[in-house]
Amino acid sequence: VLHSHDYRKPTGFENKRVLVIGIGNSGGDVATELSRCASQVYLSTRQGTWILHRVSDSGLPLDMLMSRRVTLWMKEAFHSSLVNGVIRWKLNSRLDHDLYCIRPSYEPLQQHPMVNDDMPNRIICGAILLKADVKTFTETGVEFVDGTSVQDIDVVVLATGYSFGFPFIDKEVMICWKLFVTDPVLAFHVVFGPSTPYQFRLFGPGKWQGARKAIVGQWDRIYAPLKTRPMSKANFIGILGNPVALLGLVILVTVLLLVVF
Repeated sequence: VLHSHDYRKPTGFENKRVLVIGIGNSGGDVATELSRCASQVYLSTRQGTWILHRVSDSGLPLDMLMSRRVTLWMKEAFHSSLVNGVIRWKLNSRLDHDLYCIRPSYEPLQQHPMVNDDMPNRIICGAILLKADVKTFTETGVEFVDGTSVQDIDVVVLATGYSFGFPFIDKEVMICWKLFVTDPVLAFHVVFGPSTPYQFRLFGPGKWQGARKAIVGQWDRIYAPLKTRPMSKANFIGILGNPVALLGLVILVTVLLLVVF
């Protein structure tokens, strides 16, 4: 028995029957990695989870597309049932959570989801078997609350969560609106672009002179590793290919027009 905090690598788990308890990000990562070498991995969950993929629309990083201040404001502006419904539809269009018996008892925004691209592949090939919550352990196996049981378990990994926080970050370190006056271009990237850590280096005790350049040019650094061969016609994945950024542009232009006129 070990905690996921103590797990380092899959060496030594070859041909083992492994039970992972907990379906957070740690549990998902441990289960998918061990499923490539263990004889069988069982993943026990009390209430399931929503699964996000790191690689999102157009093959771009999910956090770069969706982790935006304007997205957060839109979530707060609309009723939670509407927002959860849209997110639920989006997640199920990628992976039917009912079909995979992984749909949780809560809505997508009520708890932290799992971020794991490989989990559906490991489930559909049988390398990972989803199980209910653990009821009790036997001498060599485990019984689950749904009445099923598994015998001859070699290893139990407890992925039961962590406590974390960022007390060193000043909550007042970001003042977005004053940027619209002092630096409108930067303000657009901060509000409508990805909320990357560089933004916390614009002001405050950790101020960095290179923060502005890093924020404005972050999409160039995302695209650069992908440009490994010449293309006859480049696919434009910019403002027009991103509905959130396009909406942001429309809002920004509207605000500027109202200020001017």
